[in-house]
Amino acid sequence: MHRLAVARMVAVGLWLACALSLATRAGHAQGPPAPPGGDPNRVVRSVANEHYEVVLKYRAEAGSDRTRATIYVSDYATNAPIDGARIDLRTTAPVQTNATATRSRPGVYEVDLVHPKPGDYTLILTVQGPAPAEFALQELPLGKTVAAGTAPAAPRRRGAFPVVPAVLIAIALAVAWFLIARRMRSRASVKVEAATLIIAAGLLAAYGSSRGHAGHSQAPKAGESGPRYVPKESQFLLDVRTRVARIEPLREQLTATGHVVPESGALATVLTPQTGRFEKEGRLPAVGDRVREGQLLGYVLVIDRLPIRAPISGLVSELNVTSGQWVEGGRPLMTVLDERKVRVEVPLFGEHLTKALKARSASVQLSALPDRLFPAVVRGLAPTASSPEPALEGNQQPTASPIAPLILTVSNTGGFLRPGMLVEVSIETGIPQNVLAVPTSAVVYQETGPGVFVHTAPEVFEYRPVSITGRYPGRVGITDEVKPGERLTTEGSYTLVSAPPASTAPAGR
Repeated sequence: MHRLAVARMVAVGLWLACALSLATRAGHAQGPPAPPGGDPNRVVRSVANEHYEVVLKYRAEAGSDRTRATIYVSDYATNAPIDGARIDLRTTAPVQTNATATRSRPGVYEVDLVHPKPGDYTLILTVQGPAPAEFALQELPLGKTVAAGTAPAAPRRRGAFPVVPAVLIAIALAVAWFLIARRMRSRASVKVEAATLIIAAGLLAAYGSSRGHAGHSQAPKAGESGPRYVPKESQFLLDVRTRVARIEPLREQLTATGHVVPESGALATVLTPQTGRFEKEGRLPAVGDRVREGQLLGYVLVIDRLPIRAPISGLVSELNVTSGQWVEGGRPLMTVLDERKVRVEVPLFGEHLTKALKARSASVQLSALPDRLFPAVVRGLAPTASSPEPALEGNQQPTASPIAPLILTVSNTGGFLRPGMLVEVSIETGIPQNVLAVPTSAVVYQETGPGVFVHTAPEVFEYRPVSITGRYPGRVGITDEVKPGERLTTEGSYTLVSAPPASTAPAGR
């Protein structure tokens, strides 16, 4: 029995050692992936001035006197592609040549760089666009190979073993031990040890699988700071746009929801003068029809025909009668609304109401027309207060204190604002303050808080967390890790969240 126990312990120890070795070695099967564009002969050069940002890309190799190059030209401040420009190039020593780039697509130009003699050239690039500019790119390798071969493949450690064969061998060892041991022990003991070996095999397999995935490159996590690599061609395809951050004198903006109501005298109800039968020669005005002040709307037949006319000019907003209908005196026949005369009422509380009463200018925005602002003027508080919520059954008092809403006089150009609509109101409060302001679209909101992407290099964007210091018309004030003069992404910001780290960018030679 002692010999049998020792034999079992030795066998189990050997099995565990073998399985652990296989699982551990399987974890090193894959080395770090090669970075995208890892060709050592890939040449990437970039230059910029206050007007343009230029990126030149080509592959340096021997065996040809022509090199096909791609040139990306964008506006420095906005990152918009410069389209329709003329790109002239000339090379200097060792051999001077001239060429003109051909437009491939907006902001992208292609050119054949002629180099009868291999060497390191200086390229003079001239942009004939909105603002003429000239750039010099020195020591460009043309007609020769910079580095032999291509980027090395991902390293594979000697003796590395895949995860799946390691799992299969571990299970095979467990089954073999089970078959050998069933002749030497009782059935109950065999079942317990077999279950133990299988569970151990599963745990070792999971361990090896987790190790096998270690070392893989990961995309930056949401909210993680650091530079991101975005090729210029991808920036153009994704419509990534930027704007220079500046300190501006702005007034803080207060936003609230208001509703449109008709101005006094803009809503009139047409009543029946006496009991009789309503008659109308021709077509009766329908809801939405426009009527003029004094226009004949119909008659009420009593003994004589009593004419009924429109009290104001406007649209018929409600109609309660048909031709030939018997109507009683004083009954509303229709309602006419002058849609050009409306005001906006905004319920505000506490400090917000105090600030709004000191303001004068405001604007109103309709969700159906997000790009249109309706100018407004703060008139003051409404003369009467209304309860924000109706009283519940059984309660004698409303559920909240009555509110005297803020009244805004609004310019309803085009008649788009109609009574009953909900609108977003922006009120400029306080005195102008110098703040570092960026467009509202520049801020990216993630789990870690707000942040912005700073365009630090032609193909690099750096995510930086910020704090919101105030809200202004179309802008927000920010602080922390952004300085005036830096370029911030204003369009396409969320597409940069999952961009790879800048460390994976191809090295420019």
